[in-house]
Amino acid sequence: MKIFQKGELVEDILNLILLNCRVNHIRRGDLNAQFACNRKGVQRVEDVCTRYGTATVTACMEELLDYSERKIRMALAEIPNGVHTFSDYLDSDGVGSGPIKLSVTVEIQDQDITLDFTDNPDQVKGAINLPLSALRAAVYYGVRSIVDPTLPANGGYYRAIQIKTRPGCILGCTEPAACAGRSDTAQRVADMVFGAMSQVVPPQGTGGEQQLHHRCLLRRRGPQDPRVLRLYGDLRRRLRRPVQQGRLELCPGPHDQHLQSPHREHGD
Repeated sequence: MKIFQKGELVEDILNLILLNCRVNHIRRGDLNAQFACNRKGVQRVEDVCTRYGTATVTACMEELLDYSERKIRMALAEIPNGVHTFSDYLDSDGVGSGPIKLSVTVEIQDQDITLDFTDNPDQVKGAINLPLSALRAAVYYGVRSIVDPTLPANGGYYRAIQIKTRPGCILGCTEPAACAGRSDTAQRVADMVFGAMSQVVPPQGTGGEQQLHHRCLLRRRGPQDPRVLRLYGDLRRRLRRPVQQGRLELCPGPHDQHLQSPHREHGD
């Protein structure tokens, strides 16, 4: 089942998707923006291939990935080998469970880094479970921020990073786990990466910037209320910049990794 057939949008498929969304007029706009981005991306790739040749463009893509891998491995080689653990807590899952302890074990071995999340509790009833795609996004963001923030943001540097988790745990949830509020947990995972890595590279470490993590949700009063207002954003205080202490910011963090695969938000 494809939403596009021979380059044309299949409205029936789009409508089926929108019927399973709460604010489908907003989701239609989101999807149209993604369609436009993909069309423009295809056009730009075709243009550059026409100008330089497909073989040259493909070789350049491969070299960029290889360059990113070489760069992270060079940075990891400067960090002493060792194993480092860090734990943190989520106050609650929103439906009565908590506090919830989260843990990570980070191992540096020559030019590779392994992050082990297997020692974490089972997925919970609240919508804060983290799918594997979101876990990867948080890890890649955290490692890049600490090891070398100048790394090109592509899959090349992922080759040096191994992620272990346990299917069915809160940091590796499986269906039908609720995960609509997964960004709260993803931000906490990034903080745990910072905490573990700060034990071996303290100059690059940051404070727990996600600890004051405020979420604001505003919704209509009831099913008959025609107004729909849903403000879903993360406001937090920056703790690592003394001269700007107390400033409120919107901070995307791991979400900039663009790795969270589309999937149904169970229990949302």
